[in-house]
Amino acid sequence: MGGRENNSQVCYAQAPDDVTVVKIVGRGTLELSPRLSALLGLLNRPDYSPRYILDLSECTTLDSTFLGVIATLAIHQTYSTGSHTIVVNTNEVTMRQIETMGLQYLVELHTPPPPETDEIGDRDFKRVAAPRQSRTDHLLHMIASHEALIDVNSGNEMVFRPVLESLQESLERAKNNEAK
Repeated sequence: MGGRENNSQVCYAQAPDDVTVVKIVGRGTLELSPRLSALLGLLNRPDYSPRYILDLSECTTLDSTFLGVIATLAIHQTYSTGSHTIVVNTNEVTMRQIETMGLQYLVELHTPPPPETDEIGDRDFKRVAAPRQSRTDHLLHMIASHEALIDVNSGNEMVFRPVLESLQESLERAKNNEAK
């Protein structure tokens, strides 16, 4: 993990009308994605999701694992509320990454941010702590993220099927090592 990863954060603030603003700071990567998953575990229930607004104003890039967690968030919100996750303040790179994975069909891209964010200041945001994960948990997280990308866009299967096969093999090895 490089030095730049240490500065990356997932922060959130709750706004009126059941809106949660999630700010991604730095690089949205494999290393940061468990924090977003932890936030979803904290706020979501099987039949409930707040309405999420993802703020990418301070995000420089998004990798496939992180995008898979965004897909999971957006799918759950759509099924729970009938509304789409709103993504604001993308840059050229993050917009291309969202479009490449086919997530633009799951989210609403807004410029400028919707009015729900007007009253939220920097002090309102809370950092999400990194959850403790075993090697097995980490592999399961990566598998679920990539499966979500395939669910969203069947074109992703050709790219990620070999990745999933490799992750499954790693998972079996990790389970065998933990059993010893």
